[in-house]
Amino acid sequence: MKGISQVERASCELFIGQGAGKKLMREMHKAEASIYIVTSEISEDLIDSLLLISKQNVHIQLYTMGSNTLYNGIDDNWVRKLVVQHREIDEGASKQRKHWRSWQRYLLLVNICIAIGLGIGWWYFKDNIILYGYSITGLLLGIQSVLQWKIAKKVLYSYRYSTKFPFTIYFMDEKHFSPHIQIHSNIYLIDDKILYLGSMSLTKNGMGMQHECRVRSEDKTSIIAAKKSIEAIAKEMPNRCFDLNTYVAKNYT
Repeated sequence: MKGISQVERASCELFIGQGAGKKLMREMHKAEASIYIVTSEISEDLIDSLLLISKQNVHIQLYTMGSNTLYNGIDDNWVRKLVVQHREIDEGASKQRKHWRSWQRYLLLVNICIAIGLGIGWWYFKDNIILYGYSITGLLLGIQSVLQWKIAKKVLYSYRYSTKFPFTIYFMDEKHFSPHIQIHSNIYLIDDKILYLGSMSLTKNGMGMQHECRVRSEDKTSIIAAKKSIEAIAKEMPNRCFDLNTYVAKNYT
C-alpha cells in the first residue's frame, strides 16, 4: 500500500515530551459520535477507557497489529475484554432432560422400595431365593446410570459471540513478513473533527509516561486525508487478520 495522503501547510498543534496523550484521552472521553484508531500497540488498561467511551453510544473502530499467539491465549487479556459470549437455551432439550430426571427419581424410589421389600421378605421367610429379586434392583440401577449419562450428555445451550466494538488485528510474523505491510503509525480521529497523529501508541506508557511527539489538528483537509488513509488500511492491508471464530474455538469451552 503506497502513500495515500499528503497535506502541506496544515494548521496544527505540536507537542513533544511526556504526557503526549493526556489531551487526546480527554477529548476521546468527550466524543459524541465516533472514534477511529490506528495504533501499533495496545494495553489492557486503555481498552478499559475505550469501553467506557463506547457505553456513551460512541462508535469505535480499532485497527492494530498483533501476533497469532493470541489464538493460544497469550497476551490476549485486552481481546477477552472485547469478546462477548451470548448463551441461548434449547427449550426442547431442557424439557427432555427434565423428563429424564423425573424418570431417574421415580426409578430410584422404586428401587429403594423393592430393596427394602426384598430385605424384609428374606428376614421374614429366610428363603435365599428371595435374594434373586435383587437382580431387578441391579437392572433398575443400570437404567438409572443410562439416564444419568444421557442427562450429562444432553446439550442445553448454544453459544454465539460478538465484540463490544469493531476491531481488526493484523498478524505479522517472519513467515508472512514480505511483502506485507506493518502498522507503525498512530492515528486517532475523533468525531471526524479532531485528528491526532504521533508516536504515542494506545498504551499507558505511550499516553503518559514516555517521551513522545504528537500533532493535533482540526484542519479539514488533514482530517479528510487521514480518514482516507484509515479506509485504505481497512481495505488494502494484505496481512492475515484476527478471526473471532478461531479465537473462541480455542479459548472458550
